[in-house]
Amino acid sequence: MALEPLTATAALPQRWMPFNSMAYPAVGHFIQGVSCRDRDSPDFLTLLPQLMNMNLRSIAVLIMVLSVVACSKDSGTTAQPPYMDCKADGATIVFAQRAAIQNGSNLQVTGSTSPAGTTVNLSINNIAAGQTGTFNIGPGNFNSATFTDATGGYSAGTSTGSGSITISSNNGSSILGSFQFTGVNLSSKQKVVTEGRFLIYF
Repeated sequence: MALEPLTATAALPQRWMPFNSMAYPAVGHFIQGVSCRDRDSPDFLTLLPQLMNMNLRSIAVLIMVLSVVACSKDSGTTAQPPYMDCKADGATIVFAQRAAIQNGSNLQVTGSTSPAGTTVNLSINNIAAGQTGTFNIGPGNFNSATFTDATGGYSAGTSTGSGSITISSNNGSSILGSFQFTGVNLSSKQKVVTEGRFLIYF
């Protein structure tokens, strides 16, 4: 027996109301040619939630991928700000000006609180470009460190004082390291420098 065509949406039972493809765009292309009666069939009603769930899962995966890409781009373009600081006799000192110079086999690292303030100068001899490691300061070594403040200058070098400078990274564009030493002035008074660290860009 032939079915009469449905001509008025208002005359349809509630379960035969036309599908709103705008509300579910992912499955809209699938149901464009399906009649109201077909859309109410058991097979279609079983398939529809699956199609909707597939769309939601796809959106979730896309959001995760975009988040990973954004984080990766940020990691690759953000550089850590330079710094240099230490403790001198227990007091923290932050050096606003800092510089590193590799001149042949000699490396100089300098920090200053101001043009006429506290300064620290570190010198490593016989260090190749890109070399890392720990370099000792004191008698028998050709490395040195000095600390200068309002009370005078304190040195550690080949004949007095002791300490070490550690270079953790030296890639040609930046240098990362730490230092500690005990400097001695002309009156044999000491200045103990600890927890020194620096990250400087060439």
